[in-house]
Amino acid sequence: NENIVGFLGRLEKEKGVDLLLEIVDLAMKKYPELKFMIIGDGSYRNKFVDKKNVVFLSWVPRNKLPEYINKADVFVCCQEWIGLGESEILACGRPLITLNSLVNQEIIKPNFNGFLCKPEPEDFLNSIKVILNNEKLLREMQVNARRSAEFFLSSNSIAKKWITLISNIA
Repeated sequence: NENIVGFLGRLEKEKGVDLLLEIVDLAMKKYPELKFMIIGDGSYRNKFVDKKNVVFLSWVPRNKLPEYINKADVFVCCQEWIGLGESEILACGRPLITLNSLVNQEIIKPNFNGFLCKPEPEDFLNSIKVILNNEKLLREMQVNARRSAEFFLSSNSIAKKWITLISNIA
């Protein structure tokens, strides 16, 4: 049973791909058993393609995305916000390890549905290992990730936030 860490998104600087590259390189040295599955493409593509611990999928059809997301145990996000891809990850019941930012703190709760990290590869790897070394925690976080997506990111939830925002402006 392989431990697979996923990344979903464009391989561009604004997505924090420099940090992802550091995480992958450090993992190769410290935890060679860890595999990374990268779903996405972009200008950083060539920096990942030849790495032994990376399975590079480029883009996958939107209707197949949940199937691929569910192949990974956890996902990393190296940006200061949660976008559509991260919402899909949570909806598939996968814990998210991401940067500690005010925006991410709204949705990611440490030891519940993921971890919030400093922008340091060691912090990300420590969080990955905490989850992967504890099967019970991993399963609980997977359930909680799905619940978080339903609570925070459903169309109902987003509509209520817009109504509140518009009501406060009017």
